[in-house]
Amino acid sequence: MTYLQNHIGDLAYPAPRHFNPVWAQKRIPARTKAATTWLLLAAMLGTLVLMLCFSQYGDVPDRGRGNLLTFMAAVAVPTAGLWVWAFVRWEAARSGLWRAQRDYNEAVGRREPTPQELQALQLATPWDYADKTWGHSLARFPCEREVGHLPDWGRRFAMLEPGTITDHRAALMEWWGIGTATSYRAMARRLFEGLHSRNLDQEYLASADAAILIDHLAGLSELPHEYIDQCIHGSVGERGRRPPARLWGWDLGRISIIARGAYGAGLIEADEAWRDMAAASAMVRTIFASREEYYRNVRLGFAFWSQDYESSHTFGRACLAALANAEGWPVLAQPWLPGEAELPPQVWNGWDAEPTDQGTVH
Repeated sequence: MTYLQNHIGDLAYPAPRHFNPVWAQKRIPARTKAATTWLLLAAMLGTLVLMLCFSQYGDVPDRGRGNLLTFMAAVAVPTAGLWVWAFVRWEAARSGLWRAQRDYNEAVGRREPTPQELQALQLATPWDYADKTWGHSLARFPCEREVGHLPDWGRRFAMLEPGTITDHRAALMEWWGIGTATSYRAMARRLFEGLHSRNLDQEYLASADAAILIDHLAGLSELPHEYIDQCIHGSVGERGRRPPARLWGWDLGRISIIARGAYGAGLIEADEAWRDMAAASAMVRTIFASREEYYRNVRLGFAFWSQDYESSHTFGRACLAALANAEGWPVLAQPWLPGEAELPPQVWNGWDAEPTDQGTVH
């Protein structure tokens, strides 16, 4: 995959050449970027000093010193140019995803998200950051539904691998069993009702030794035992003001994922996707006081869902990186505004008297 713009912000098409190679699209840690940049600079300066020493103190005939200085200049100029080029490319790679998103918006004539929509989009940022997809629109990557009418759209918008309507539908069917608008709405309703939160409650109540269950989840998620206990029972200090978190962050955050997928698959319209995401966002902001608390709960939900340490560890690292927002994503620069949603009874009281949801756990 390569960017086909001449430079970021230039929408000329077709581009005369590939601009960003694959390595330039990958995220480069700040320490790696700094270390490599300084190594390049040190190599350049070291070469110049070495050559200067030879020219002044080495056994070099006078007539050869001019040629040596010319050689030094020939080394110094390309090295300096390479250093500047590398720094510019790293800066482009650092913020390339959201810049590419902005370019895509301009190309398809789509407006920037409103502040309310940005609040809703924050719910999916743990997955967007982990998957290296866009977090600034309903489309997570170039989407056939939006640009399929343009000629050669798959190549034109190759900033990220484009997604066809068939791709979206196949993913929804494989991971969620969603193939129609009706099945999407049924799954969204189950998530609004706490699909995974309910399963956690039931598993805790059915456990012969609750301490073993909590210890198992702590090991998978790399989160403190005390935090997991608070998610199940609630915080004493927050009692009456905030409900037990359970896995509500994971449940409600997933609504953003399936809403955007169903939109890309052509199953629902944008208005319905935004409406469901806004409702989920309002509930999340009522339950969780900060983005940090929400992300932590999403990490616990991933561990409970996957039951796999390696993938949970990788996802957890992506969540921490997203919180730091070193890449400057605009959606993550938005403040976390408190919500005032009216929470359903099960958010406060759980499902102690209800049977376990035996449906597919996604």
